[in-house]
Amino acid sequence: MAKILPFLVVLLSYIVSVGCGSSALAGNYSASLELLAEEPTAAYNIMVPKIAAEPETLELKGDGTFITKRGAQTIWEGKWRPDGEKLVLRATSTMGNAVQASLQSDVNFILKKDGTIVDDRTKRDGYQRVFKRG
Repeated sequence: MAKILPFLVVLLSYIVSVGCGSSALAGNYSASLELLAEEPTAAYNIMVPKIAAEPETLELKGDGTFITKRGAQTIWEGKWRPDGEKLVLRATSTMGNAVQASLQSDVNFILKKDGTIVDDRTKRDGYQRVFKRG
């Protein structure tokens, strides 16, 4: 038992540090727009030049925190976790202002098998944001 205990401690530390696969998601992602409608919508046409002028990025840190940016401006900061085929983001700060715990809520993005992360909250506008590593 004395010989197994150090092994179990190392194994447990590894499992905790991996976070059940979450560290594999850690990294920097850049957003692009994916058209869902047959024809570009007005909302899509407005967003294309915006995202070209101020690229949107998502940084998932290994410690379970994240930052989203538009150009150089930080939009959200908070905590993230995978949940099945979802990436759950909870902002603790928006545009540099702390969000009270009672007002915080989860935002769900889709984790795709190809490693992309999809924000489909704008699908009713005919497009979605697709975050790819790099």
